[in-house]
Amino acid sequence: GVVFDVHHGNGTEDIVKDDPTLRYISTHESPLYPGTGPASFTGPHHNILNLPYPSATTSASYLALFRDKVLPELREHAAAENALLVVSAGYDALGADFLSTSLLEPEDYGVMMREVMEAVGHRRV
Repeated sequence: GVVFDVHHGNGTEDIVKDDPTLRYISTHESPLYPGTGPASFTGPHHNILNLPYPSATTSASYLALFRDKVLPELREHAAAENALLVVSAGYDALGADFLSTSLLEPEDYGVMMREVMEAVGHRRV
């Protein structure tokens, strides 16, 4: 699964980390609540990719991280038979949201989802 959110998906990570057949990718602002999701944590099966980003991250910086780290990981694992991708998209990374200092724009979510679907295939998302 992939999480686009300003907060780390610690609950989802906890579910996924012990199952080597699952992958989890989280982009999240750090430091920020809940204070979890360091890049160094990959899980006991190395199936976790945490991508914390700094405060005041712009659309350009976020999309670069997404394209450099998230999309290659998705492409690598999308080839598995019966692969299914679950996306959790939190909109609190928008620049207009008071919960964070991230500076994403609404259009960025459309760009990311189009690129995810191109990377893994429309029928797997």
